[in-house]
Amino acid sequence: RSNVSKFQKFSYTPSASSASVHSSSVRITEEHRMIQAIQADFNYKRRKVSENKNIFQKLQHIDDESKRREIFAQTLLEVKRKTVRNARNRKLSVFENGFDFVRDPLDPSVDFYDEKSVMNTYYPQIERLCKRLTGADTVVAYNHVVREEGKENVIGPHHLVHNDYTPSYKSRIMKMLNMKRIRSESEEQIIKRFRDRGITIERLRSSRICVLNFWRSRSEYKLKKSPLAVCDARTVRESDLSPINLFQYNGKNLEDTPLEICLAHNSESHDWNYFPDMSKDEIIVIRTYDSSLHPYTPTLHSAFTDPTCPEDYPMRMSCEVRVLCVLPSMASRM
Repeated sequence: RSNVSKFQKFSYTPSASSASVHSSSVRITEEHRMIQAIQADFNYKRRKVSENKNIFQKLQHIDDESKRREIFAQTLLEVKRKTVRNARNRKLSVFENGFDFVRDPLDPSVDFYDEKSVMNTYYPQIERLCKRLTGADTVVAYNHVVREEGKENVIGPHHLVHNDYTPSYKSRIMKMLNMKRIRSESEEQIIKRFRDRGITIERLRSSRICVLNFWRSRSEYKLKKSPLAVCDARTVRESDLSPINLFQYNGKNLEDTPLEICLAHNSESHDWNYFPDMSKDEIIVIRTYDSSLHPYTPTLHSAFTDPTCPEDYPMRMSCEVRVLCVLPSMASRM
């Protein structure tokens, strides 16, 4: 167990006027400025490997989690060392770079281990922030993942270069909207949430849709253990991507509605970024799907091991919320 008592907690309390502003207004300390870049290892998909989009379907029948990870890594992955830049002083746009960094103080009443608390209190907070950032007519928070490294029965950091969706995601939503019954209870709830907000097949056909992932640390400590890195979408090529089907995710069965995600092959062009010492009042916003992207170049992301992190530092605690944004089909790339 980490000896957390020797590590300093955050004592900064934001004023009401500082809430929900863009990255240019996020507090940058002298310590942050000193860190220009670090070197870290990333798990990419090997290029010379037999294509097997259904590998996850086979792995889900292996009960031993460590064995599943070992087989997956041996079958598909290679480790590449990359430069990861401190992006705190960069001018960013979620529709240009594919990610942004914003300040939005966390409501202390949210209990991240209570599903209803997250959906009833945290989702509306994220939806308000999303509307301010995008100007979208409709935004729907529909899915979240709570992560905590080393905690039993809680999913940990994802040390894998990937993107959450492929170009087929809009078609997948439309297909599910047309289904009378979805066997996956979690997917059924998502589609119900879309329908309740007026999302229809006809509306999707005439709209541009984006999915933004709002990622934040939940810890009282500065985030150092397994931080999140994001790759500038302008440095990603469609040929870097490799689709793969998920038939199970976060303990939920997706047999009748498999989710296609993107793994990625290494490229020397990839521009990796991170935000040192994130607080729980700061959020990385990641564009994980955009139906207007042609070619499709989403924002690759991955947890990574920061070599400057003390070995006994408190484990990472985080939460990510995915939000569907509906925009006019001819909307500019804001």
